[in-house]
Amino acid sequence: MKIRPINADEHFPIEPNYEMDLMSAKAQQEFESAVKWLYVGADIREKNYAKIGITTGDLQSRSYSSARPTYYLFCGFKALHETSREKLERIEKSVLFKLDTDYRFGSYRVRHTESGELSECYYGAPLTRIFKAVHQILYDHHSNDFNTCIHYNISGYPSGCAIKCEFNDKVLINSSYYQEIILQRE
Repeated sequence: MKIRPINADEHFPIEPNYEMDLMSAKAQQEFESAVKWLYVGADIREKNYAKIGITTGDLQSRSYSSARPTYYLFCGFKALHETSREKLERIEKSVLFKLDTDYRFGSYRVRHTESGELSECYYGAPLTRIFKAVHQILYDHHSNDFNTCIHYNISGYPSGCAIKCEFNDKVLINSSYYQEIILQRE
């Protein structure tokens, strides 16, 4: 007796699942998109310095400054693909406003010498505090515009969630410390 292998498609036809296909396409688009970021810059010699900015280009292009060679990109929060440039600019303004008012970093924000306009730079406030505050503002007020992720402990259980953040691995040796301090535990 000859046994014929079962063709699963014959017996269990797969119905198209457009919702699943759409979710998969969106996940692929988010994974491949790397052009919209809100970032925090720092200075290797100045532990109490931070710069908040946005880019809709290559994040690495924001990791250096010819005027400030000790400047580096500390981290970037990746915005969702459909977040427009205009929306990203509004989010940046919201973050700066909340840092100045709710978190009281306003006295640390520097003005441009010539114009007197407020810059995106903060001196005198610890980078770690500003980083945590930026994450909290994004998480509380703009999480629908950024990738969020669930973090798991060594046992495989969820330990919290956070806005997805990519750190500069050329400068930071232990980025897991910074990931840990921004986790939102439910």
